[in-house]
Amino acid sequence: MISEKQNNEFNNSYNPLYIWKNSDNISQFIFDGYFDNILSSSG
Repeated sequence: MISEKQNNEFNNSYNPLYIWKNSDNISQFIFDGYFDNILSSSG
């Protein structure tokens, strides 16, 4: 989900959407540091 900068807006925006088949994968993503990589790269 992306929006490009328009009139009177400060910047472009990106909103990720993640979909998992089971809760084990989301737990690994959040609690084993994978999400930290995204936070550190995008702020």
